[in-house]
Amino acid sequence: MKFDNILVVDNLLEEKLANKVSRELLNNKTWSCNWSGVASDSQQWHWHRNIWMDRRVSMPELQEDEMIGHPNILLLWKEASRVLLDRFGFVFLPVRAYANAHTYGVDGAMHKDDGDITVIYYSSPNWSTEWEGGTALYNEAADDCIKYCSYKFNRLFAFPAGTRHKPMPVTKECNKLRTVIVFKTIVDINHETYVKAYYEGRIDDGRIL
Repeated sequence: MKFDNILVVDNLLEEKLANKVSRELLNNKTWSCNWSGVASDSQQWHWHRNIWMDRRVSMPELQEDEMIGHPNILLLWKEASRVLLDRFGFVFLPVRAYANAHTYGVDGAMHKDDGDITVIYYSSPNWSTEWEGGTALYNEAADDCIKYCSYKFNRLFAFPAGTRHKPMPVTKECNKLRTVIVFKTIVDINHETYVKAYYEGRIDDGRIL
């Protein structure tokens, strides 16, 4: 994995909107407990809730009218898509959107994602870096951490979806809920940015060089 394929953006949203996103997420009570992030016997459970099309295997891109009930999270996606375009030069389409939550003693298992780029938004305000709870990326052998992104409110973290990664636990001093909003995305191969890259030789067998 190339480190130039990783994106970290602090203060992604204006403060007022960032707080609205946080409240919108927490005010929705449709959280599921004992959710395993991977298909295994792992005992690393966490809380989870669907935002859009979470459980479909073959998923089309998200449409704005399908985000009814999540107006501020839709605005979050629009800003995330803007910085993805600025950083990578391609338009990305969201194919899944959901939220995860952890408390002390509860964290997720190492795994890979579907799609092209995984976008994680840290949505818990008034967070202390001493509480940890960031996201770690690992090499293919899963025997070394190659990147750690600390948890910071209103921070966006994006990386290639095929990278092994793990949400890290929070410390015992933390009595808050660690929440993240996740967008699974694919490159819009019909957009002019992809077509231009293809004819410039920056696309190899469907992969972005």
